[in-house]
Amino acid sequence: MRDSHGVIVNTCDAIEGGVIEAFNEGLMEGSTPPVFCIGPVISSAPCKGDDNGCLSWLDSQPSQSVVFLSFGSMGRFSRAQLREIAVGLEKSEQRFLWVVRSEFEEGDSGEPPSLEELLPEGFLERTKEKGMVVRDWAPQAAILSHDSVGGFVTHCGWNSVLEAVWEGVPMLAWPLYAEQKLNKVILVEEMKVGLGVKGNKEGLVSSTELGDRVKELMDSDTGKEIRQRIFKMKMGAKDAVTEGGSSVLALNELVQKWKAH
Repeated sequence: MRDSHGVIVNTCDAIEGGVIEAFNEGLMEGSTPPVFCIGPVISSAPCKGDDNGCLSWLDSQPSQSVVFLSFGSMGRFSRAQLREIAVGLEKSEQRFLWVVRSEFEEGDSGEPPSLEELLPEGFLERTKEKGMVVRDWAPQAAILSHDSVGGFVTHCGWNSVLEAVWEGVPMLAWPLYAEQKLNKVILVEEMKVGLGVKGNKEGLVSSTELGDRVKELMDSDTGKEIRQRIFKMKMGAKDAVTEGGSSVLALNELVQKWKAH
């Protein structure tokens, strides 16, 4: 990468100002190519629909009251972890919208197990006034943009992070694979727009840990500070992609360099 003429990155000054400055000011060890930060570039595809009724359900919830849990297309959990999540959500006493994906386990037939089989007995009935659980897929971008959503439990995939920043939704960081653990550190310690969850040696996140962190994110002074911080970041990200913004200027500079070659 050091031998390239430049690196294009889906981020912007408002999101990662410190590291961008380090590259641009030559503070990295050895020579580095120019870094063109042209983000946030996020999908503008229209919502495919609301087949499972998520958006309709959100319409009936108070503003910024719902925590949304979604872990990407590969974020699948064991039944033991799903049950810990369920108990944690119930303990938190917060409203929630949860997209459930389960691992295939020994003894499963060809048919996927039902939510009743995956979750603690009576959970769906006990939480039906405060929560909604759907299988496998939900319109994430549309959900994050909904006024009722006030928190996002995420696997820290960068697309999901950018969508949350774009909508100003505070995050609870639960990385699963690839670069997501690094993203968690950036989110929690550098950007300071989320809280992290901690697992045990086997990687299991307990119901107590999840419940406490969800409650802290949604209903504490720390959560309010995070909400204010990510709102400022949201405004900065939107400014970056408007005329004269840092990302538009970076893209124009990139085009000029291409023309020059």
